[in-house]
Amino acid sequence: MESKGLTVNYTLFDAEAELMRRMKQSKEARFPRLRQALWDLSEKHLERPIQLASDYVLARVYKNVCIIMDLEKLLGNRPIENEFYHFKEMFDQRARKEDTRKEFFETVRQIFTLKDAIMGSEQYPDFFEQSGFKYSDKTFDDLFVKKFKDVINISTESSDEDIQAPAIEEEQEQIDSSAK
Repeated sequence: MESKGLTVNYTLFDAEAELMRRMKQSKEARFPRLRQALWDLSEKHLERPIQLASDYVLARVYKNVCIIMDLEKLLGNRPIENEFYHFKEMFDQRARKEDTRKEFFETVRQIFTLKDAIMGSEQYPDFFEQSGFKYSDKTFDDLFVKKFKDVINISTESSDEDIQAPAIEEEQEQIDSSAK
């Protein structure tokens, strides 16, 4: 899947993925339509975004097309550079037609221009928020780290006695059997 561009290194595209999420949840109708236009272009010409990671796949497309258009710079970030060259190769192979490229450039230019308005737009609550969940900076820790510690209490510490005891017993058994 990674060679097809479906697996995304999410750490490289957090800000862009948040932009895509906010476009999806925006109460202003033009922003979800703009996101859908990018989705349709990506699905048809570049890669089929997986529903679960759609924000990151679209963020990757958005960020790299911004770099192609010189709206954003690579800034000497080696992981982004490597990712960009992989994307550029795919983009050049799959979006060969000038009309297709123009559609990508126009859609991404609109998103880039409206970025502040999108980030500041009023949002519909997502599925979890509708159920009463509130997001915060500690959401991940609360949901995963603390819960994991509560469920599984594994001690990774081992004493030297635990490691050496079975070996000493085996040696003693070999000595006893050879003495008989």
